[in-house]
Amino acid sequence: MWWLGRFGTIEELRAANLFMGPYAAQITWNWTVIGLLIPLALLLLPPGRSYWAQLLAFLGATWGSYAMRIGIVIGGEAINRSGAGYYTFHLNFGELWYTGVSVLLFLGILAALLAAMPRDALSAPFFTQKKA
Repeated sequence: MWWLGRFGTIEELRAANLFMGPYAAQITWNWTVIGLLIPLALLLLPPGRSYWAQLLAFLGATWGSYAMRIGIVIGGEAINRSGAGYYTFHLNFGELWYTGVSVLLFLGILAALLAAMPRDALSAPFFTQKKA
């Protein structure tokens, strides 16, 4: 974000001031720590080869991407068109309900597609026939 404040246009400078100002803690913890650093550490360390470490890394990256989406929405709602200060925008139940249902719908469609895939127990990487 620091380069955006130095080399960006006026609109990018406003966004950088917003993301490094009132939303800095949310971005630092949700995007950077939970969404990037913890999954990378879990995958790069030797215990990261286990199923549970990979699942935690996946959940952390998913959390970080969802937090990035919410942060961009809140940032877009908070920037004033005239550039004079920021609007105070707070999430209400409607936005959280809509985004939660959209995530559940996405996971449901993904599960349905995975369930519809044929399961061939004799696929090549796991089964080799004995030659007689």
